[in-house]
Amino acid sequence: MLFGRDYDKVQIGGEFQSLPGGGYVVCIKKAQMVTNSNGLPMVEAMVDIAEGDFKDYFGDLYRSRISNDPNAKYPYNGILRITAVDENNNTKKNFKSFCTAIEQSNDMTLPRHDEAFLKALAGKYVGVLYQREEYAGNDGKTHWSTKPKWYRNVETIRSGNYTKPEDVPLPATYGTGFTPDPSTDSFNAASDDIPFK
Repeated sequence: MLFGRDYDKVQIGGEFQSLPGGGYVVCIKKAQMVTNSNGLPMVEAMVDIAEGDFKDYFGDLYRSRISNDPNAKYPYNGILRITAVDENNNTKKNFKSFCTAIEQSNDMTLPRHDEAFLKALAGKYVGVLYQREEYAGNDGKTHWSTKPKWYRNVETIRSGNYTKPEDVPLPATYGTGFTPDPSTDSFNAASDDIPFK
């Protein structure tokens, strides 16, 4: 059979619409624990958009990429990366926000044991606010990327009762001797290290 089951959904190279900033209901496909550059535990959760005009966005983009490159990685902005604790082993606010949003969205209590927690994330829904950020590309031009930033109950996203994150442009001094620090962009700097295929 020449035509795959998803033929009508496959977009050819260069035609994928950039993900706008805003709120999305996502489904967690799988999760794992890794350590960040400071050696602190971090959750990495591979997600896809579950509802709306951009449903299956990350999966479709990945399938499009892998059809041309068998070594292609899952889109960096389809992976939530949340550091769990600080250097003093205190829970980070964003991690608690992530867990609370999942518990509220799925009417459940997440296990407090690492392995059980990671297993429990698979198949769960959560609301994610994505923010657009401008960055300097290797081609000498500026570009925009859309990154997951904050977590909400899915009903908050569905109702539209949230403030859309504002775009973050490069500083006005860019191009006048200002050089952005790539280490401040965890997704851009670490995109080659994303383990999900």
